[in-house]
Amino acid sequence: MNIIPDFPSTHGYHDLELQIADCDVRLSVYVPAIGAERQPALLALHYGGAPQGFYGRPLLEQLVVPAANGVAGLVVAPVVLDGDWTTPASTAVVLALARALRAKGDGRCALLGYSLGAIGCWHLMAQAPECFDAVIPMAGKAPAILPELRMPVHVLHSSADELFPCAPLVETLQTLAARGEPLSWEILPNLSHYAVGALQAPLANALRRCLTAP
Repeated sequence: MNIIPDFPSTHGYHDLELQIADCDVRLSVYVPAIGAERQPALLALHYGGAPQGFYGRPLLEQLVVPAANGVAGLVVAPVVLDGDWTTPASTAVVLALARALRAKGDGRCALLGYSLGAIGCWHLMAQAPECFDAVIPMAGKAPAILPELRMPVHVLHSSADELFPCAPLVETLQTLAARGEPLSWEILPNLSHYAVGALQAPLANALRRCLTAP
């Protein structure tokens, strides 16, 4: 069955196992103490690696939830299927979650992704732009074929990223910006690709920029 049950309403972290888009999915949910019903939801796609257990929860704990404090309501991190956010199964699950989250809070859903998750962001915003009100790819790479952007996109990357070099990404972003797309980016100095928690302040600024601008 494809019905997504109601998300938890009790403050704190919740690890769930649900059936979504005919797939068995593990996901972590964070519910803020107050204000979830008046704020946009966030959908966070985790980095690569062997996705054991509730693999998205550390990304929420180390980065997304601290950055989202006071800006967002529900925060959801599913576990990737087939090791890739761009496969049909992972795509179907993320889009089903996005549509469910848009029915919560203030009706908006922002998509965030780190590394492998950033690659997934570019894929998903091209697949179903109507599902996302803002997209923030972090520490990843953009695709060779660039999508038309239909929502604000803010990219976070490090000048010292050892997995995805900065220069090719900036060249791609400049190409997008030259088309007049709603795109901005911030290059952070001297951070390792693996310094996930170090992006808390830049992500907080990006969320405010994308979700609270008039």
